[in-house]
Amino acid sequence: MKKVLLLLLLALLPMVVSLPIYAFDFKSGVLYYNIGNNKTVSVVAGDVKYSGNVVIPSQVSYNGTIYTVTSIGDEAFKKCVNLMKVNIGNGLTWIGKSAFSGCNALTSITIPNSVTSIGERAFWGCSSLESVNIPDKVTCIENYTFSLCYGLTSVTIPSSVMRIGDYAFSYCGLTSIISPNRIPPSCGNSSFYSVNADNCLVWVPKGAAAAYGGVKDWKSFGNVRYLSTGDLDINGVVDKNDFNALVDYIMDKKTEGFYESLTDLNADTKTDAADVVLLVDLLCSEGLSTDCQVYCDDNDGKQVISSLQCTLKNNRNETIELISCDLYLNDKFVKKNIFTQSSGSLNSGSM
Repeated sequence: MKKVLLLLLLALLPMVVSLPIYAFDFKSGVLYYNIGNNKTVSVVAGDVKYSGNVVIPSQVSYNGTIYTVTSIGDEAFKKCVNLMKVNIGNGLTWIGKSAFSGCNALTSITIPNSVTSIGERAFWGCSSLESVNIPDKVTCIENYTFSLCYGLTSVTIPSSVMRIGDYAFSYCGLTSIISPNRIPPSCGNSSFYSVNADNCLVWVPKGAAAAYGGVKDWKSFGNVRYLSTGDLDINGVVDKNDFNALVDYIMDKKTEGFYESLTDLNADTKTDAADVVLLVDLLCSEGLSTDCQVYCDDNDGKQVISSLQCTLKNNRNETIELISCDLYLNDKFVKKNIFTQSSGSLNSGSM
């Protein structure tokens, strides 16, 4: 009887080993997908480990149907040790638990601003990842998300993040943390465990150092620096892109790639024309090209603005634009500058 059972088991063995290791609905290119509701799909693990450079599209076609790629499933790229770069298309909203954990050759990943949730341990053990920008819709950095990312030296934490989970950045080589939120995110257990707090610069909005100094884990960092006033996109310079973003924000038009928490330039707890005045002052001091420079000359030939009144127009059915700036020198009207905004550029002409 035992011999019969053994022979039966041996006969079934080829059938068992031939079953796929992972369950997926279809494959397109190098990626495996599971079909969800409302013509959406999730990227999942497949029979072959992902490697090299991978592009995750916004949409994928299968059997004549176009699906929107909205998520990366739990453990989809786990331990893909030859994965080097990942570029995620717009529209993805969710990255699952341990999605990229153990990808120790991963050097670069582009995460779109459409992502609202990143699961626990999503990038655990990515030792080669050097920097990461977290999308500005993410509200929580989950437990162990970037733990054991030894090569991670720089991270930007958007103002949307309210909490940093347990050991989220433990054993990271962080030397720079940019946190544009005036209200520091709360921290779980040992969120920055083993990070060299004496060797890491923490960049916060002007006047926010005391707030960070009173929060668990944040207070261990001794090198707190202030972000440059007016640098709304944190690219190191104050330019016309910051100006456009500020005006758009005041007029309820969202511009991607800037931080709302930095729009209150004069720290009066509101964002209004007074902040535009301050930013124009900053732009003049930077000596920008005449397509966005606002100036008036005094008797010594110096470019000085003593006050500025801004007129803003908001017509939600048309392009939102800054109409004019009336320039005054020593309380005397000097010049009116006309601004028009189109295709992301700022042009000016005086009259």
